[in-house]
Amino acid sequence: MTDDDFALFAPLATYLGDPANAEPCAGFPRDPAGAARPGMYAWHGDAEADRVFGAALGQPLNPLLVDAAGATSLRTGRATAATMKSVVSRTHLRGTTQSSSFRRSLAAVLWNELDLRCDRSKRLDFESNARLTAWMLEHLSVVLVHFDNRTSLARFAELMNRYLDPPFNLTGYRPSPARQVIRSRRKQHFSLATADDERIRRIADMQRLVDLDPDGGAFLRRRLQQELEKLGRECAS
Repeated sequence: MTDDDFALFAPLATYLGDPANAEPCAGFPRDPAGAARPGMYAWHGDAEADRVFGAALGQPLNPLLVDAAGATSLRTGRATAATMKSVVSRTHLRGTTQSSSFRRSLAAVLWNELDLRCDRSKRLDFESNARLTAWMLEHLSVVLVHFDNRTSLARFAELMNRYLDPPFNLTGYRPSPARQVIRSRRKQHFSLATADDERIRRIADMQRLVDLDPDGGAFLRRRLQQELEKLGRECAS
C-alpha cells in the first residue's frame, strides 16, 4: 500500500467501521441518488443484534460485513452494473438465502431465534424468509461510501475487508472462532436434513420402488443415483 493509498484507506476504514455513520435499513435508501452509484457498504447491528450475535459468535461485531457493489473484477477485468442500492436492497435486504450468502449466514445464526426452515436447497421457505427480512429491517443498518473509480474500488474493498476483518465475510478469509461458528451453522441448517423436503420425499419413493424390484428398473436406479449426487453437491456448496 502506497502513502497515497493509506491516506485514503485509513479514513475510509474508520468511517465504514463506525455504526454512527450507518442509516437504518428500514428507511433505506435515505439518499436514492447517492445509493444508485458503485461503492462500498458496511453492515452494522443494533443492541439486539449485538446481543444475539455476541452470544453466538463471541467477539466484537461492528461491522458485520463489508463488500463492494459495481467494482471491476480483479480476475476478469469486467465491471458489473450493480449499485449499492441494488445490492443492499434487492440482493441482501429483500433477496433470498439462495442468492445472498450474507442472508444465509444471518439465517444460520438466527435459526432458532426466528424459527426458520428451508423448503429447498439453501433457500428458506416463504414465511421464514419474510421473518428474516423483517428482522433485518428492524435491527440492521448500513454505511455507504460511493466510489466511482470501479477499478480502484475492487482493490480498496479487498484491503478494507482485510483491515476490518468482519466476521460475516467468509470466502477467502482466515479461520476465526466466529467464522467457524457461522460455517458450522450454515452446514447444519442448510443441509440434507432440512433442504428440499419435496426432493427428499421423491428420492425416498424412488428408493422404495428400486427395493421392490432389485433385479429390474435400471433406468430408475440411474435416476435415483443422479438425484442423490445432485442433492449432495447442492448441500455441500
